[in-house]
Formats: sequence, C-alpha cells, structure tokens
Amino acid sequence: MPGFLSFVRAQYTALPLPQPPANIADGTYVVTGANTGLGFECTKHLFQMGAGRIILAVRSRGKGDAALATIRTETGRHEAGEVWELDLMSLDSVEKFAKKLETLDRLDALISNAGAVMAQFQVVEGIEVSLLVNVVSTMLLTFRALPKLQESAKKFGIQPRLVIVTSNSALDNDMKSTVETLQGDVFDALSTEKGFGIFTHNVLPAWITNETGKRTQKRVWVDLLKRLDSTGHGVDMSALKTG
Repeated sequence: MPGFLSFVRAQYTALPLPQPPANIADGTYVVTGANTGLGFECTKHLFQMGAGRIILAVRSRGKGDAALATIRTETGRHEAGEVWELDLMSLDSVEKFAKKLETLDRLDALISNAGAVMAQFQVVEGIEVSLLVNVVSTMLLTFRALPKLQESAKKFGIQPRLVIVTSNSALDNDMKSTVETLQGDVFDALSTEKGFGIFTHNVLPAWITNETGKRTQKRVWVDLLKRLDSTGHGVDMSALKTG
C-alpha cells in the first residue's frame, strides 16, 4: 500500500502550472481519454491557455461531444475543439486514428492519457486488456505519431511534446519483483487467467493489474528513449505520474 499512501499525500501538494509556449495559439494538441478525469482537465487547461486546435481523442463519440460542450461553456471558447474517435481496445482503431494524424498540417503535442483498469480478466486482440490499452495500443500510437511530430519540429521550428501519463507505482520495487517472477514472454504470461491471477491476492487487484501494465509501459518507454537519444529527433518526450 505504500504507493497508494504516497498518492493520497501528493494530493495535498500544490504545484505551479506551466506557462504556455508563445506559439500555443498556432498549435495543434491531441489528448487521449479527453472526456473524463485528468484528460478532461488537461483539455480544459489547453482551452484556457488559448491553444489553437485541440483534438479530444475519445472512445465514445457521445461522451466526447458532451465533454467538449461542457469545456466550451466553462471556458467561453464556443468554436474551439473537435472530437475524434479512438478505441485503444482496437488496433485497427489506433491505425485509423494515426492515419488521421498524418493529415494534420502540424502536431505540437500528443498527450496519451487514456488507460484501462481491469478488475476482471479479459482478452481482446489476443492480449489482456490492460496490457493492450496501456502498453500495446499506447505505444503503437506513440510510434505512429512520432514522424508527424518530427516533421512539425522541422517545418515550424518548434519542439513538439510527446507525453505519456503513467504511474508512480511503475517504479515500485515490489511490483518489479512480482513481474519478474513471470516465466517467458511477459505479454503471453499476463494474457492468461493464471498470469492475471498472480495479482488478485492484493486488496486492490484492479489497481495492481493496471500498474503491471504501467510498469511494462515504462520499460518500453525507456527503451524507446534510449533508441532515439542519439538521433536528434527534436521531440520533448515525458512520462508523467498521476499523483
């Protein structure tokens, strides 16, 4: 439970909001999971900072439209924002979304906030759902968006941002030890009821299985950074914890 207690304590820590870049009014920003929680608040903050084009990437068109209407009312920017459908439980949906990103004139930031917390074992696309959403689909979208971000950096002389919302528990040593007990391919092992069940002894099984995905996500993210470090890719890449 130390990770959970740290999360609770962190809620009482006041942090300054970052200043908007000078060219934010010209920029295009994409937020996944934009209709609720942190994604909603992030999107609203972009509205308040005066971001030019803001794309709400959501699984449900209806919920996305409702969130956009609320944000427009609260910020007074009644013409800003648009809703694009993105279902991270479908690799085909991720590919279609990525192809739409390619049509943008510029992409200043992709904020990958959407995630899944599963209390029950479920497999989609041959992969346990929390791993599919938090790791496979999120990283697929990252790889597919990078060329547009790099193109925008060169074309407009900017430093685009690629942000993944992760978790403090991705650094938890107990979680690391548990994951390392798995034999063979981690994705194959966790995409079985037995592998999923390793974590259900915990008092917060849904939280734990989600954090397993977040830890795996972090490992892929770090590997990506190492591979790109020497290429001069021109993109500011960050992984942020929710606490």
